[in-house]
Amino acid sequence: MHSSSGTASVTAIDEEFDESFARLIERFQDKLSDETVMNVLLECNGQEHEASQRLLKIQSDCLPLQQSRLRSPRNTPLKHRQLLRMTNYFESRSKQSSPSDIPPPMPELTQFNHTSSNHSCKNAMQVLIQNSIKLESEDSDKINSQPPILLTPETLAVHTPCEMFMDILPLSDANALLQQMVVESKTWNPLSVVVVGKLLQSSHNTCLYTDHEILGDMPLYYSGVKSEPRDWLPSMRLAAKIIEEKVNCAYEKRERAALELQGRWVPGIAIANSYHTRHEFTGMHTDRLTYIGPRPVIASLTLGAARVFRVRRLRNTGMPSQTYDILLPHNSLLIMWPPMQECFKHELPPVSESLVRRTGTLISHPLSGDTRINLTFRMVRRDVVEQIPICKCGSPAEMRCVIKKMDARGQYFWICSGGLGPNVIDGTIRQCGFFKWF
Repeated sequence: MHSSSGTASVTAIDEEFDESFARLIERFQDKLSDETVMNVLLECNGQEHEASQRLLKIQSDCLPLQQSRLRSPRNTPLKHRQLLRMTNYFESRSKQSSPSDIPPPMPELTQFNHTSSNHSCKNAMQVLIQNSIKLESEDSDKINSQPPILLTPETLAVHTPCEMFMDILPLSDANALLQQMVVESKTWNPLSVVVVGKLLQSSHNTCLYTDHEILGDMPLYYSGVKSEPRDWLPSMRLAAKIIEEKVNCAYEKRERAALELQGRWVPGIAIANSYHTRHEFTGMHTDRLTYIGPRPVIASLTLGAARVFRVRRLRNTGMPSQTYDILLPHNSLLIMWPPMQECFKHELPPVSESLVRRTGTLISHPLSGDTRINLTFRMVRRDVVEQIPICKCGSPAEMRCVIKKMDARGQYFWICSGGLGPNVIDGTIRQCGFFKWF
C-alpha cells in the first residue's frame, strides 16, 4: 500500500546501486540467489568491488557442497539451470516441466486448519525471536536449494497453491487498461521497504486503489502511516468484476480452513505496481495479512511486458526449499490461493541483459515497451479489521504468520509494524515490542 506524502524521508536505492546490483546478478546468477547478492551489496554499502569479493568467497565456500549434490555417480559436469526462450514457451510449455519430473507437494500445503491461534508459550516475544529470519540460515537455505524449475500454467497448480488464467479480460479492455495505467503510473511513488533492517525505497513505483463503494472511508495503514488511496477507475472496476467472477467460480470448488474466508470473495483494494525497466524488481516476500486476514486469496493481473514471477517453497512444508518460475504474459491472471502466504514467498526478480539476450525472459509489449503493470486485487476482511490492536507506538499493529517454529506453524500474531514515522532512527526501524496472538 502506498503511504502518504508525510512519510519520513528514506534512503533511496540510486541508479548506481541498481547498475551494480544488475552486474553482480549477471555474474553470479547461476551460482547465488538474487537475495544473497542484494544482502551482500547492502552490507558493503553499495561498493561493487567489495561485494564481488565477498560473493566470490561465498561461492567458493559453497562449491564443494554444490558439486557433491549436483554431480552424478559418474562424475558428470555440474547441471546448470535450464533456460528457455519465452518465444518458444507457449508452444512447447507442456514439454518443459512434466509432473513426473517434479516432486509433488506435501499435504501440509493445504492442511493449515487451525481454529484459533491461542498459544501456551509463557513469553510470546521469545517465540517471535526464535522465529525471526536469520540471514545466515536463510542464505544457506537458498544457496543449497535446487535451481529454479520453470512451470507452465498446467504444472503451476500441481506444485504451488497458485492457478493461472490466460486472456482474462477482453483484449480491447486489457489494452485500454494497460494504456491508462501507464499514464497513471507516472504519478506513483516508490514504496518504503525494509532490507536488512534498513529503511530504503523500492526500485519500482506503487499506488493503492480502493473501491469506495465497498470500503467507504475505512482508514488503511502501511507501516504505521495512514495511506491515502485513490478511488478505483471505471476500467479497474470493470476488470475487478470479471476477476471476481473468475475467482469465486474456482473458489467454490475448494475446501476452506476455519480461519479462511467462508463467504464470497469481493475485492475492495488493488495494489498497483509498475516496472518500467528490467532492473526494477521486488524481492522475496509474503504479503501483509493485516487487512486481508489469514489464508487470503490474492488475484494478480499482469498488463504489458511479460516477466518471470518466482515463488519459493519454504522449509516449513516439510520439504526442501524449492524455487519455481512462471512466465506471466499480458492479460494473464495469477490467483494465489491459501496457503500461499503461509508456505511460499514470491518475487519479481530483476532481469540481466545477458539473460534477456539468451533466453528472452522479458518480452516487450507493443503498447508499453518493457513496462509491466501489475494489479493485485484483494478483499478486506472486516471481521479481521475489527480485531486490529493498537500497539505501544499508537499505530495499528500488523498481522503475521508463524512460518519458522514447527510447533506454532500456521498460527497468527499481531506485532508492532515499526512505523515509518517516529520509529525510524538513523534509517533503522525501531519496534516498540508489541506482541499479541490472533
